[in-house]
Amino acid sequence: MKKYTIFYSNVAFALIAGFVFMLVSCASTVDAMTAEAYFDRGIAYFYNGDYDKAIADYTQTIRLDPDNVIAYYNRGVAYHDKGDYDKAIADYTQAIKIYPEYAAVHNNRGIAHDNNGEYDKAIADYTQAI
Repeated sequence: MKKYTIFYSNVAFALIAGFVFMLVSCASTVDAMTAEAYFDRGIAYFYNGDYDKAIADYTQTIRLDPDNVIAYYNRGVAYHDKGDYDKAIADYTQAIKIYPEYAAVHNNRGIAHDNNGEYDKAIADYTQAI
């Protein structure tokens, strides 16, 4: 089975993630600051290649700010990079429920479906991303 890598740009990923996080954060001020700290540390862990710690921090972000679409997206990317496509698909799906117009999530979920051999689902997601 051919494995595809996901689409993201390091600089754009971090900038967009931070911007969208600020837009969608709806927790209390203390929780939002804590969620943001977990989120930021999760990004650092991710780029350091420590996917398990990144996933743990994104999970804490989601616990504190359950509508944080980027936290679901980022956690999905970390699961994806670990090869856990089912968990990646679950997180991408949750991100799509929160923000259905997020094309990159549809694209990445399509890649995860593709890697799982679920080609019809992959095509549907790729089509949605266009």
